[in-house]
Amino acid sequence: MKTADRRSVMRTLAATPLVGAWLGMGLAQAAEVAVPGFREDLLPTQDQIWAWVEKVNSEFGPQRLTGSKNHVAFVEWLEAQFRSLGCSTQRDHYTFKRWEADMVKDVGASLHSGGVTSKLEVLSYFPYSGTTAQSGPVTGRLIYLPVTEINGAGAAAKALAASPPADLADCIVAIESPCPLQLPGLAPPTVYGTFPPDAALEGPYKNPLFQLATGFADIFAALGGKCKGMLFCWTDVSDDAARYQYVPFGQPLRQTPALWAGRDTAAKLKTAAQKGATVTLELRATITPNSPTDSLIAILPGSSDEIVTIGTHTDGTNINEENGAIGILAMAKYAASLPKTSRNRTIAFIMATGHMCSGPLSDKESCVGPGGQPGPGADGAGVYRDHPEIVAKTVAALGIEHLGAMQWLDDEAGRVYRPTHRPTTDIWFVGSSESGSKEPEAASQLMANATLAATDGLAHDALIMEVVKNGKRSPETSAPVARGIASMGLIPLPAYLLEASPTGSIEKLSPSLFYTQVKVLTKLMVTLDKLTADEIAGKIPIDAMLLDASKGRPARKSASLGPATLLGLGRG
Repeated sequence: MKTADRRSVMRTLAATPLVGAWLGMGLAQAAEVAVPGFREDLLPTQDQIWAWVEKVNSEFGPQRLTGSKNHVAFVEWLEAQFRSLGCSTQRDHYTFKRWEADMVKDVGASLHSGGVTSKLEVLSYFPYSGTTAQSGPVTGRLIYLPVTEINGAGAAAKALAASPPADLADCIVAIESPCPLQLPGLAPPTVYGTFPPDAALEGPYKNPLFQLATGFADIFAALGGKCKGMLFCWTDVSDDAARYQYVPFGQPLRQTPALWAGRDTAAKLKTAAQKGATVTLELRATITPNSPTDSLIAILPGSSDEIVTIGTHTDGTNINEENGAIGILAMAKYAASLPKTSRNRTIAFIMATGHMCSGPLSDKESCVGPGGQPGPGADGAGVYRDHPEIVAKTVAALGIEHLGAMQWLDDEAGRVYRPTHRPTTDIWFVGSSESGSKEPEAASQLMANATLAATDGLAHDALIMEVVKNGKRSPETSAPVARGIASMGLIPLPAYLLEASPTGSIEKLSPSLFYTQVKVLTKLMVTLDKLTADEIAGKIPIDAMLLDASKGRPARKSASLGPATLLGLGRG
């Protein structure tokens, strides 16, 4: 790498307003400086990228659930696109037990009370729960379990199982499931900064995605196979926000059928249960053993065998979850337009399968992958496990998901679901590990600075970004982080992320936001290509790298109630 190139990158990291100001420089001194080497004319246009989005949504959608016909076709199309750019490709092949149902046609529920039968509105199914395709609809006495505390459904189910009625095996159990405000199990974050610098991060809100925090394992351990069926009931979000939600994803295959109902239906069920009502459920899911699904790896060679990986997953519920591969394709097209001698590193584009059904793909009895091992789980972990030849040469990793997401929220009463006309906050997770890095924090700081520097020149309202680190792991790049590879994982979390709607939720996305995120990611890719492996790994102190600029202020702990907090990363 030319010394001048590296120095120009260092000057950018020091002089960008968002970063330079933290380094003791006044904003007036920190004038705008473009990312050295970035050429926007080589990036596909906004219209070109959006045409890909529309194509994928219409031809391979609206859903691309793991191993489905649409998902398989999407991976085929992606491979052809990457090959046309001069990439070599390879696949990791898996077979697994695939569950499939239509969220409208294959579900149904009715209430029988006082001699009257009425249809119940079903908002969605519980993925990979039991099927009635062979047995036909199941009918049983209604038991209703109220839940007064967030995450209290598991305890309620355990209490019922501990003291069950004699006829539990002939009952349908309705369980209230309040929506948690955050996901569990992650450490408080270090927050490196935001864009714009004065970004107003939204406070706590009910996101249907956060039902992932509900203790479904406890519920099925207590009641699975012991009752005829279950009805999970939303109690604090609108029906429109809850409708079509593919929650919770990643579950193992269950034997008890389960559906989701809304808060008004819940109130009706609660009253009817006191009158001895019965309920009929139907979930006509088909289960196909030995279904194939592939992870795709595309390699674009550079002038050295050092590697930067850029990854996402290809399966998803709509055109937001998951469209990361479209963004990666745009980045690949940019990189491929440069001569090989201008690419200092090889790029491995990793497009994994298995995110939406990590449970079945991890099942040792029904899933077979490379080397006879079970599947990859989520986030491309299998690719990193099965390709040591890539891991050994990787110096940095980027993870990309959920591009173009505008924000939709319920009103304060939780009754009206509507757009807020602002972007969903992008959470950019940096991560590093002590393995392979002298100063893990230095590596994380470098990655954060490079990310914030890539916002140079953006309009104040172009996007909303929060750059954070969760201990030594970032959720969407956990596999490379665990191997000591400096990383950045982008993961916006809109309320409709898991919405398996008939439109693919494309009406909730913004072409300009999508393009802006791709541009920032491409700038980050260009910046990393100019740095040495030691610089990225933090083996050269940050202050020395920044050409003797004064030291940055210590990273601060989050005091906000922004999206990182909502993820369980902050003081929620």
